[in-house]
Amino acid sequence: MANFNDCKLYGITNKKYLSELLHVDLKKLKNVEEHYNTSPFFKQSSSGKTRILYNPHPEYKKILKRLNLLLKQILPPEYIYGGIKNRSYVMNADVHTHNEYLLSVDLKDFFPSTSDKYVYKFFKNKLCMSEDIAKICTLLTTESLPGSDRRHLPQGYTTSPYLSFLSYFDMYNGIYTVARNANMNFSCYYDDFTFSASTFINKSFKNRIISIIQEHDLQVNKNKTRLSKTRNKGIKITGSIIHDDKLKSPNSLQKEMYKTFENLILIYETEPLATKKLITMCNKVQGMKTAIKSIEKQRQFPYIDSKVKEIREFTKRRKNKKTTS
Repeated sequence: MANFNDCKLYGITNKKYLSELLHVDLKKLKNVEEHYNTSPFFKQSSSGKTRILYNPHPEYKKILKRLNLLLKQILPPEYIYGGIKNRSYVMNADVHTHNEYLLSVDLKDFFPSTSDKYVYKFFKNKLCMSEDIAKICTLLTTESLPGSDRRHLPQGYTTSPYLSFLSYFDMYNGIYTVARNANMNFSCYYDDFTFSASTFINKSFKNRIISIIQEHDLQVNKNKTRLSKTRNKGIKITGSIIHDDKLKSPNSLQKEMYKTFENLILIYETEPLATKKLITMCNKVQGMKTAIKSIEKQRQFPYIDSKVKEIREFTKRRKNKKTTS
């Protein structure tokens, strides 16, 4: 059972106390919609999908950060891996490495589909706030969806990742209970749900999970929901590949790293004075190498390491030479 009463937000009925807790002027807190709202902007992903994002103003960010720290006093269950300190997408995939059968379930347009109704119910019923305090907290953590009067958890708010779990706690807990009763492993990385078992996972189990999700006014992305057999096939789970009971990094990530490294060497040989570009490319190679090593712990890249080190030292010497001349 979640420790909701360990959170300092639990049972609040007084606006003044909430304002002190969040370091917010009481007058502003009484008129949240006027002082704390954010206009959306749109960003297209590499896959061509357009996402609605929000970037709150600095004062608002500080409030959301404080609120999120308070929400984190509610300890997450072991099956939640997204947005949790010391947990990662690699750990999420690792849960399933030794099981042969896999069910992946993806929620469709998760954040835009979330509803302030569930956020309000969380603050009111789980944290036992008074109605006015629950409404204020709901207004602080949700935004109106463009072209709609419906409010949702916006991508870009510090509170949204963990609050998306807390607001739909009954759904997540219900799914976990069904999986546990069926002797399956269950893990969740944001809107990616993964189930695994040593025995075949039938369609009736999948339909039961989908039914629970739909009962909470969310939809499943049918194109990304599938039953699989992991053994010898290389199944992808949250950015990692399960193959022969081991985790491997995706080929696409490895190819991208090697291509970036080749471009780095080319620039080093043909544009050695372009130090800013060299540093940027070094950082990109380092980032992708770190991502690969986070999945494949024993993986080594001695040649790449030595060349990146050489280039970094070269750019450092160039920079020092400029400052002394």
